[in-house]
Amino acid sequence: MTTQRNRPRPGHLRRLPSGPTAFLIGTDDEIVVLEPLLQKAGIAVLAQEIDPMTLDVEAIVLDETLTARVETAAMAIIVADVSGDDRLPLISFIDDALPADRLLLASCSQAGVNEQAAICQHRERVVGFGPLGILSGRQVVEVSPGYNTTSAMLERSIQLFESAGLAVHQVTDTPGMVLGRMLMPIVNEATFALAEGMASAEDIDNAMRLGANYPFGPLRWADEIGLDRVLLAMEYLVQATHEERYRPAPLLRRLAHAGYVGKKAGRGFYTYGQSAPTSE
Repeated sequence: MTTQRNRPRPGHLRRLPSGPTAFLIGTDDEIVVLEPLLQKAGIAVLAQEIDPMTLDVEAIVLDETLTARVETAAMAIIVADVSGDDRLPLISFIDDALPADRLLLASCSQAGVNEQAAICQHRERVVGFGPLGILSGRQVVEVSPGYNTTSAMLERSIQLFESAGLAVHQVTDTPGMVLGRMLMPIVNEATFALAEGMASAEDIDNAMRLGANYPFGPLRWADEIGLDRVLLAMEYLVQATHEERYRPAPLLRRLAHAGYVGKKAGRGFYTYGQSAPTSE
């Protein structure tokens, strides 16, 4: 069955009236989280909302008005978790349009910073960052320079996030960065436990909160950041590391494909607005 692909919707471009501008491209829930942080850092936001499931990269590349807006930005931030076939052309387009002396921040929940910078003309300004902490409500972000990233661009990215009130941790370029590498297998194992009927989602989360002192359980955390995002990240980790511990549990895949992607959809491992967690 062919997936319908839509052109970018100009109505979802929005810009604050003044100040240095960041071109921010991502899903609606990512924009909602990152936009106020950038505003706190004194950065006006030009946001382009996309849906990774219906993304038409060719339409974006051919959109001259979008190119013109990227050209005026002081920096660009790519946060959307789209598949590799779409992600790399998207980064190449933004790198081409963004003036060479401007910072380019690229989410590394999937592809690493060196992999993404490899197709850019201006590799020296590409800095990877890990948004999983921010998207789950934690005031922390990981940053990673590529081999070609200049110290000035790395420092600029750190200053940006610190100005937004975030704790910044510099890590090496590894698949999924530290947070993704550590938490994804825990989410996966919790999903297997739920599918096997070992305990309810609430009991599994309580065990991790009370027994391991987690701020919230792995299933609740997955719902917060989105099961679709978790699935894409785990599929990339399997491809990059060839380790079975990252292979997504069938229940996780079924829920994501059914559109039960967590809090933003009203249902994931938990059904929001009701007390009973999902347990199929």
